[in-house]
Amino acid sequence: MQYRNWQAPLALALSLCALTAQGADLATPLANVKFPENMTKANGKVYVSHNDGVSVLSGAGSVWQATQVAVNYRNGSKPEACNFTGLTTMGNKVFGICSEKLTSPGATKHLFMLDSTSPAPSFNEITFNDPDHLYISNVALPNGLTNDGNGNLYLADHGAPLLPGKVVKLTLAANGGSILGQKTVHSFVACKANGVKYSNGKLYVSLNPFSYVGLSQLYRYDVSGDSLANGKPVYSSWNFLDDFALVNDGFLIADYLGGRVLHVKEDGTVDGAALTDPTLPSSVTLSDDGKLLVTLRQSTLLANGYTGSVHVYDSLWGNLSLR
Repeated sequence: MQYRNWQAPLALALSLCALTAQGADLATPLANVKFPENMTKANGKVYVSHNDGVSVLSGAGSVWQATQVAVNYRNGSKPEACNFTGLTTMGNKVFGICSEKLTSPGATKHLFMLDSTSPAPSFNEITFNDPDHLYISNVALPNGLTNDGNGNLYLADHGAPLLPGKVVKLTLAANGGSILGQKTVHSFVACKANGVKYSNGKLYVSLNPFSYVGLSQLYRYDVSGDSLANGKPVYSSWNFLDDFALVNDGFLIADYLGGRVLHVKEDGTVDGAALTDPTLPSSVTLSDDGKLLVTLRQSTLLANGYTGSVHVYDSLWGNLSLR
């Protein structure tokens, strides 16, 4: 990661403590899941990835329902010990990725697709058509997932422990039913890729130090063919930044170790208010009626059992909408 020109965003980040506020916690639509990770929306519903599966949330205001979505491997079997992370929506199709047997260095990485218009939507595995190369390869720890709306997925590979990560491009068949190609479009020198979002020819990536201690940044890149160019920091923090949402005037960022959700403008200006209630927030999105949905991980990294959740809050920042 390039660390030039980060002083101004960092100064803005530090000024955040001048004023904070608290949105009302309205509901807990999903509770007692292990390691809730990312969220995406399709047809008015919110899909949430977590250990062992994906749940779908439906509702508004403070009234919500949550159900787990069926997930099937290409051979019809059910995933076991598969850690679901990145989710993204392209049209009516929702794509998700999981890493099987996460503790294994050679864990297989699986890609799934769900048709949100189906009467009984389920995630079904999609692979390469080459029988000798069915699955995503050379990816250590898949995290964020996004798409450009033109059949390409961008995967943030967090990288192996104490090693940097990268961004991988997956090209899909026209119907999304198979993977046509895989290419690394950017490798980082000294940081780990976490959340990733695409918008209008730009790729936004939250980057954390490979040692997990140091400066975290939200970077913006130009997407140029099969590479990323002109990387610039938008926001910097000494806390660990996780996933984020693109909103009409900038970003909502899950400041994981800071225990807060931040509103940052596209030019790096930080809103004076912060949602400071969440415990280890890992991702954020907006419901159709403008509420904030925030995934909360375990209260401690060593917690036992299933204590993760998704909470709903009033927005502190007026009428925001997703890009």
